[in-house]
Amino acid sequence: MPDSMAHCLYLHGFASGPGSHKAAWLGTHLARHGVELEVPDLNAGDFSHLTLTRQMAVLDALLAGEPGPVTLIGSSFGGYLAALLAEQDPRVERLVLLAPAFGFGALLESLFGAETMARWQRDGSLQLPEAADAAQRALHYDLVRDLARHDATPFARQVPALVFHGIDDPTVPYQRSIDYLRENRAARVVLLADGHSLDPSLEVIWTELCAFLELDD
Repeated sequence: MPDSMAHCLYLHGFASGPGSHKAAWLGTHLARHGVELEVPDLNAGDFSHLTLTRQMAVLDALLAGEPGPVTLIGSSFGGYLAALLAEQDPRVERLVLLAPAFGFGALLESLFGAETMARWQRDGSLQLPEAADAAQRALHYDLVRDLARHDATPFARQVPALVFHGIDDPTVPYQRSIDYLRENRAARVVLLADGHSLDPSLEVIWTELCAFLELDD
């Protein structure tokens, strides 16, 4: 097992959690190679008050005293978070990004539309009808305000990265991963005939992941 796998974290996506299917699937496969995949609750038990700053605080507390190196696997919003942490923390030596949601604020505007965004700001809270459960339906507008405090495209650091993106992703355009590749020459982007979840492509992802992480397939 390479030294960079000493601490491996999976950062789940927006309106997801530690019970993520991809996290469980990858965790099971990594365990067969002696790698423990840690999956923190980035919602900190309170999705309605989610902010990127609070997620960063969760990771700061988790990694306090950790000498490194650290490998991050991030899905969607968690992929954006992983790249953001890598910009700030030299202990992060490898990134695996699954449909990373760079420019998340602009993505929210594109997905919800101007009218909904204005109502969200006015009311202070938005109901998410397609959320996984009742605890993840109300979301405060502080999320949007807080996003403005962070780099929407954390592309500067040349950290080895393996990026997967579906060409039929209706949520996060794969062009965002291509843009990341142009800036981070230590990255490699694998485009898949898939949508946003990438669940149907997990076997392909695993094969690529083994090579990138220097594991026996």
